[in-house]
Amino acid sequence: MGEAQNPLFNPQIPSFFRYYFLILAPCSLTNAVLFMNIKPTVLELLQKPLWQLTGEEYVSLHAYAVKMAGSNDDHAAPPTRITGVRSLAEYLDCCESTIYMLIRNGAIDDAIVSRIGKKIVFDGEIARRCANDYQEQQRAQRSAGNTE
Repeated sequence: MGEAQNPLFNPQIPSFFRYYFLILAPCSLTNAVLFMNIKPTVLELLQKPLWQLTGEEYVSLHAYAVKMAGSNDDHAAPPTRITGVRSLAEYLDCCESTIYMLIRNGAIDDAIVSRIGKKIVFDGEIARRCANDYQEQQRAQRSAGNTE
């Protein structure tokens, strides 16, 4: 039986039926080895209800979705919101007193998203950039003071 006549090679038959047809239909060992390597297409997986997906199918569909999402770099990453001085100190890997000093000097004012009572919400990436800029300014001032 050639590939054109063999119903297992028919792409119109969903993969679910191909697997069961393989078990129920008598076929040669060569065909059995070929059909064990058949993987369902993404379109077939998208048409299948989530509760019917096997673990392997779910993982392959998730990997495909991640790959497709990663290929579209037009969207910027959402800002990293950090609530509280302690959390920002952990994020920047420094002491809380350093964060208070940066706030007192106005070095990370651009990173403050909101202040509600004692709670301060920071944008993490902007805070990191502002802290690095402040550190560079301090180093420049110290080196300028040493040369005079």
